[in-house]
Amino acid sequence: MSQVPQPFYCMSLMVIVTLLILLLPHRAVASCGLDVCPLDSAQAEGDERQVAEVQLPVLFQLNKFTVGDTEGHYVESLLRAEYRRFEHWVFAASLPIVHLMVDDDNRTGLGNGVILTEWQFPLAASLSASLGAQVELPIGDFDAGIASDHVEALPYGRITMARGRIRAGADLGFRFAVASDEEEAEDSLEYPLIGFLRPHTPADGDGNVLYVNPHEERELLYRAMVGYTFMDDVLAPAAFVHGQRVLSGDSETKTYVNGGFQLRCRLNQQLELMLLGEVPLTSPGRIDWRTGMGVTLHL
Repeated sequence: MSQVPQPFYCMSLMVIVTLLILLLPHRAVASCGLDVCPLDSAQAEGDERQVAEVQLPVLFQLNKFTVGDTEGHYVESLLRAEYRRFEHWVFAASLPIVHLMVDDDNRTGLGNGVILTEWQFPLAASLSASLGAQVELPIGDFDAGIASDHVEALPYGRITMARGRIRAGADLGFRFAVASDEEEAEDSLEYPLIGFLRPHTPADGDGNVLYVNPHEERELLYRAMVGYTFMDDVLAPAAFVHGQRVLSGDSETKTYVNGGFQLRCRLNQQLELMLLGEVPLTSPGRIDWRTGMGVTLHL
């Protein structure tokens, strides 16, 4: 009897999980920053597979949010490129395209771009660490409520472990807004943060709200993940917890934590699929729910 190819198992499982994600009601809190960082795990001892020099991940995320009496959705298409030609180093850039739906108003525009670099180094057998930094550039559609209007920096560190079929990792980072000059710093005091909304006064004098990935100006970010691999690392489910601790701002809520899962399926050496879903562990949340599906091309 001929065997069913592994991609068939992957695609069938992806379809089933996708239907469960979309049909089951759930809520989630938006991640802010560390979701852009690479999610490499330390290789298990004896694993000599080469890491592709160029990786091109594309992630599509559907989000629902509630701000006061306003409900809406947005679809975020995150385009990303990673360059790993130099040993121990990762250089990457990402750019989101967002379609925002608020009441009867539909808006499409760019989110803020992110550039990052990361240095990865071994600590012991099956254990490694990373130090990195990312910078968010205010090139997105600010007036449409899709992107913030200031530069942000995020230094971070990570420890990853691979022992047998088990994969685990933990991240810690500090995200902060960078004022370009004294006038911008004074503006941030004149218009303080309210909850997780950053109000501003555009040229027409109307107030504006950041609907997509809202955040405060200074936050401590953290993430932990544990997973298991099947079928020679073809199928890799994982559970994660991540959150933000507000360090400055007028928000009454200081801690946002959510948990979820991701399912990675390697179709071949060049193509990888991924599904994710999140649920809240604290309330209130910054969004109502989020689901995602991605594909990565390894060159």
